[in-house]
Amino acid sequence: MNISDNLLVEQLKKGSEKAFDSLYRFYYPGLCLFGKKYVNDLETAEEIVQDVFIKIWERRENLIPETLFKTYLYTSVRNGCIDFLRKQKVRDNYSKDFIHTNEATTTEEETDDLYLINQIKQAIDRLPKQRKKIVKMNRYFGLKYKEIAEKLNISPKTVENQMGIALKQLREALKDIMTLIILIILYNYWQIVILILSY
Repeated sequence: MNISDNLLVEQLKKGSEKAFDSLYRFYYPGLCLFGKKYVNDLETAEEIVQDVFIKIWERRENLIPETLFKTYLYTSVRNGCIDFLRKQKVRDNYSKDFIHTNEATTTEEETDDLYLINQIKQAIDRLPKQRKKIVKMNRYFGLKYKEIAEKLNISPKTVENQMGIALKQLREALKDIMTLIILIILYNYWQIVILILSY
């Protein structure tokens, strides 16, 4: 696709969604497999590749058609994977330090928090793959329905419907501990629970 890349990039630079879609569909599968070699997780690799394409669309006016687009894509995905791994290492180190520091001072309230967080995490993880991804992108990362739709190449209405179904499933899955969740909301600042219940 090297010969036509320049033409498509030139059209993309002018705002052509059709050119963007052609490049996306052609390169997406290979880029995901490439990213998986770095992060060892296909779902994470897919999100990184989607982020790369979103940035390309947002910065399309700065593209240089004469540049080898394939090389640019793979370099961007590699850099995205490295950045992800770097942030993950920082998070892991912080978590270890936090656990070590607080091992001797864990209160009953903190234990309840951890229990509820684990229950909600498990409930979310039991959702179908795409529905779970939509919930995480919206609730964890604060993406709007339109942004999620662009990342996943689906319509905003589909995102809205999937979120509605997911939240109903989560409420049903968590109904046995709903009283405890409400108490946590009243006496704590647990953001993720508030977000789930306030939808």
